[in-house]
Amino acid sequence: MGDELSARIPAQQRVSVVHGDYRLDNTVLDASGRVRAILDWEICTLGDPIADLGLLMVYWAEPSDPTSSLLGVAPRPPRVSPLVKCAQAYASHSSLDLSHVAYYQAFGYWKLACIMQGVFARYSAGAAGGDQGSVLEYPSHILMLAQSAKMTLEVN
Repeated sequence: MGDELSARIPAQQRVSVVHGDYRLDNTVLDASGRVRAILDWEICTLGDPIADLGLLMVYWAEPSDPTSSLLGVAPRPPRVSPLVKCAQAYASHSSLDLSHVAYYQAFGYWKLACIMQGVFARYSAGAAGGDQGSVLEYPSHILMLAQSAKMTLEVN
């Protein structure tokens, strides 16, 4: 999957600061659901801003999504639009072409699969600490995320 993603990187439309872990639970919202602050910037970088939208789409799981049991269902603050409307609003406010957003969503699934594989490898090597109750389920979660990446890339 990594080779396929590498071969299909879309042309970058612009370079900006990319959060790298953008999701609603890394934001502070006001009572109306407007973002007032974005937290946890430790993995930010420069890159294509659509990467953050793609990752937000990964974490914006609906109850019917296969990954919802792993990622949870995204919190819905007051007046937050469904995901499609969110992407449309992003496109209208950014003037970016989102025709390749599925690539960034697939990349987000793959990125999470790779992170989980690293955690599982450290656990398997005996370098684990804290609560290890769910670590034994990681291989099935990693497979689910990798399959989600593949399906997202194939469909789009």
